[in-house]
Amino acid sequence: IINQNINKNELIINNNKHIFNNNKNNNITDNSNNTITFNNNKYYSTTKNNNNINILNEFSFKVEKEVRKGDALTEDTKNLKNMNLAVKCYEDALALTRDRIERASIHHRIALVKYRIGLITDAKNSLDLSLKLFTNGAGDSIRGEIENSEDASAYPKELYKVYCLKSIIQEKEFDLKNDPESLISQKILENALDLWKFVIVLNPNAPDGYTGVSRCILKQLQPDLLACFNLSNKALMCSKTHPPSLLLASEMLIIQNKEAIASVILSLFFKHYKEFYQNSLLYTLRPKELVDAHFRYGLTLLKDGKFSKALEEFTHSVEISKSNIGHPNQMNILMINALLEKERMQFENNYNYNNLKMFSEQEKQQQQNLIEQHGLVADYNPKSMGIVPTEDFKFNYNDCSILDIISGHYFRGKTNFQLKRYTEAILDFDYVIEKQPSQIKAFKERAECYKALGDFVTYQKDIKVYNSHQELIKKRKEAHFEDYLDESKQKKDYLQSFEGREEEEDDYSEDYEDDNYDGNEEDNGGNHEDYEEFEDSRYKK
Repeated sequence: IINQNINKNELIINNNKHIFNNNKNNNITDNSNNTITFNNNKYYSTTKNNNNINILNEFSFKVEKEVRKGDALTEDTKNLKNMNLAVKCYEDALALTRDRIERASIHHRIALVKYRIGLITDAKNSLDLSLKLFTNGAGDSIRGEIENSEDASAYPKELYKVYCLKSIIQEKEFDLKNDPESLISQKILENALDLWKFVIVLNPNAPDGYTGVSRCILKQLQPDLLACFNLSNKALMCSKTHPPSLLLASEMLIIQNKEAIASVILSLFFKHYKEFYQNSLLYTLRPKELVDAHFRYGLTLLKDGKFSKALEEFTHSVEISKSNIGHPNQMNILMINALLEKERMQFENNYNYNNLKMFSEQEKQQQQNLIEQHGLVADYNPKSMGIVPTEDFKFNYNDCSILDIISGHYFRGKTNFQLKRYTEAILDFDYVIEKQPSQIKAFKERAECYKALGDFVTYQKDIKVYNSHQELIKKRKEAHFEDYLDESKQKKDYLQSFEGREEEEDDYSEDYEDDNYDGNEEDNGGNHEDYEEFEDSRYKK
């Protein structure tokens, strides 16, 4: 009996040891999972909680209690009341600690929340305090030291988070400028570009810096698209689940006509974007960006022959655009067309594209006279000829506009045609023609729909509009090409008239270098005018 009891007790002890060991192993597993979570969440770009405010145990007990209250309140970023309460909790936590690192982390949280609710100046002040505390008083001057060092990882890792927020605030200030082409606005953009480049120095293995640099380059007056292509590729190599990078890469790929790869990238974007933007205090998704994403995805699916899915994407694009039109100017198609025409003319004048003339010299002179006299621009829309003032008109390309709605209807009409939904396609093309009659291709697409329905009378009307416009363009191109040839021939004849006269150049130089020359043309054989004409022709050549 005693032996049996001893064996039972040993068995119980062994079972208890086994249970203890299992619990110990579970704790080790949990700790390892926490370690992995920390490694995955130390950057803004690869985390479910991208603001990185409820991952690290970096506070003392009393301070942590208040910080966690604030962290919980920031989960709903759209609730302004909760966001303000979160700031109050963080300020209460500041009163409980004198530790430099703890105070730096709390100030960074306050800066994030204030940036998210639109208090840009207050966010910058809190961020400056955080940076000074993290760098022990060095502040922004530490940039030069880090850039000259061989190993940026030796510096506090929190600097990466601070400079990500600092960069995006600077970029936000540029976006809020009414005149992005002004010197002040371009200087702000240049500062944002430098800050994003420094983010890459701090962590070249995260996509945020590459994406930020590329966004700033695209906003420049003369963007370097090749650099953007390379930067978007580097961002994808860093992370394949970072929605801002996926959004940028899809745009770059479509520009390069790589729709198949862009379709894969956009499918990844729509898989991850909701969770990412809901949990991120740093990044926000503007309605215009979401509209463009749906529109690009629809284009890739349309080209791939997936018409039903493409129809859904174009419908989403149209609906989001219509529900996010803010200012009435964004719906004024006549004003927008006039503005686009003015910018096109400025582009051609700046780059001297004489061989790309769209109007006759008489038409261009009439337009120039109107601009000089009234500050107006002629609208050459075939269906809405008229004069439209543009001086006080403001149009924001970064917000949804009627152009997005028109584009969505046009390509949704093409998709409906492929699905043999001819009536629905006609309604889409009707909208395009009503709002922007200069989209002549819509007449051709609508004519094909009427033809498929057997309405040949209406088909002939629409196809006649399209054919007459094509004939007009053909004649205009031929006329301008002949003008171009005439100008080239006159220039060639003019230059040929001076061939063989290079030998006289030295004689002219000697005449003008003569100290006794008093400017009298008769003393020099009357060659003064000839010499000027000769020099002028050589300069032009």
